[in-house]
Amino acid sequence: MKKNDKKLKYMTEGNITKLTIILSVTFYLSSLTQTAYCTYDCKSSLTVFLVGLLGILTEIGSIVSSIMDKINGQTNTMNINIGATFTWLANPIIVFSLIIFRHSKRTALILSTISSALILLFLVFDRVVDDVAGHYSKVTNIKLGYWLWLFSSLIIMIGSLIITKRKKVDNENKTQSK
Repeated sequence: MKKNDKKLKYMTEGNITKLTIILSVTFYLSSLTQTAYCTYDCKSSLTVFLVGLLGILTEIGSIVSSIMDKINGQTNTMNINIGATFTWLANPIIVFSLIIFRHSKRTALILSTISSALILLFLVFDRVVDDVAGHYSKVTNIKLGYWLWLFSSLIIMIGSLIITKRKKVDNENKTQSK
């Protein structure tokens, strides 16, 4: 048995699945212990996680209010304020992709790709809802908590991709050997 064959022997689908889940959960939970980003002050990832849904509701309220104003003829322009808060939706998608990962690598790949894209979208916005009144503040710095959050999603995506590609190659090899 060649040296590379011995290494590959341990990289079974089950081992890759376990490693992917362990690493992703570790990165995700670690992200919650860190600072996520800074505006006029730095934000704890756990706080951002816990109040993120309220920020989304605030932004939806702002959008609905602007639409209603337009419908009622109160303004000539749409004033829709959208910030980085919508990227919080990556959280339930990450959790769901982890749950489904054991059963459907392809679905987990799709979901983790969506969550990774949402997380990366945070970098596009320069402001975020910063209080319960719906005021926005400029994001001045991205911290370790954000990067760990991103890596937790990317790990699921990479693990799903590796297993999906290996299955495809294995099926092609089986077909060719017949």
